[in-house]
Amino acid sequence: MTGTLLLSLPQLSHSQKLPIKLSQGLQKVSFPVMSFTEEDCVKPWWPQGYGKPNLYTVKVISININLLNNRLL
Repeated sequence: MTGTLLLSLPQLSHSQKLPIKLSQGLQKVSFPVMSFTEEDCVKPWWPQGYGKPNLYTVKVISININLLNNRLL
């Protein structure tokens, strides 16, 4: 089954659509790197002990994919 995942970072008003193809069984999906400009005001995430960990929420929404009880129909 094919479909689309919508990846979004609400705090930064960024989103990206990712076409995917699923089949039965365990699936691995890789997300592309999102690019940002200085205008986006993205604060870097620092490893423990090197600075404040600026965290961002990532929303993943499935579009046109039929799922029931976490099983592909």
